[in-house]
Amino acid sequence: MMNYIKNKPIYIQIAHDLILKVLNEEIKRATLLPSVRELSVTYKVTPKTIQSVTKYLDDNKVINRKPGVGSVITNDIEVVKELHFKHGLENTKEYLEYMKTLLYSDDEISKYIAKLTKEDI
Repeated sequence: MMNYIKNKPIYIQIAHDLILKVLNEEIKRATLLPSVRELSVTYKVTPKTIQSVTKYLDDNKVINRKPGVGSVITNDIEVVKELHFKHGLENTKEYLEYMKTLLYSDDEISKYIAKLTKEDI
């Protein structure tokens, strides 16, 4: 079960989890994504939330929705990697903006990041 982050849309969190599963090959490329019903049970959310997930993934070309068939995951791993990178940038930007509201300088923030990347988190 996923632990959802309060200030981030759930559909984005689920979409990113699915992206990670494609990158880790838990979900194979060029195959059907599980159905809306299956995903809503798996993630314990409403089918409407999963529809938002599939729209988001379709808009970003990670899947191709085919009426009557389902959603086919792209075979282009670069598309998946690009969206994963985009999520990383967004999360990093949110972190930096938050740290700046606490009046940390860029140098201080860089030191914290450098320290933590050398340690096991």
